[in-house]
Amino acid sequence: MLVEVARERPTTQCLGLETAWLPWLIARARCGLSPNGARVMRRDLWQHPLRDVDVLYAYLSPVPMARLWAKACAEMAPGSVVVSNSFEIPGVPAESSLPVEDMTASVLHVYRVPPRGP
Repeated sequence: MLVEVARERPTTQCLGLETAWLPWLIARARCGLSPNGARVMRRDLWQHPLRDVDVLYAYLSPVPMARLWAKACAEMAPGSVVVSNSFEIPGVPAESSLPVEDMTASVLHVYRVPPRGP
């Protein structure tokens, strides 16, 4: 996904975070072959600041989705976008849900970080 987004938006900075060795190595190789500057780091999402992130794409599991939303709301600017592949954020209505024509019939759930309280 990272390489595809970078290919479609060549002026956009695209950074992927991965902790598992094999997916990181594969992603790094794919990014290395990409002429558009996409890069992937072996880093823990929970330790990485999100303050400069405009769009966050996550393909996690259902378990950390509430924690991801809390981190996004605390660190990302209001109006920023969180896209979750396949897993909804519990208790938060998605702005939209977009079916993907892939082999697993994924759905992309799109959320917008709300304004911060007073």
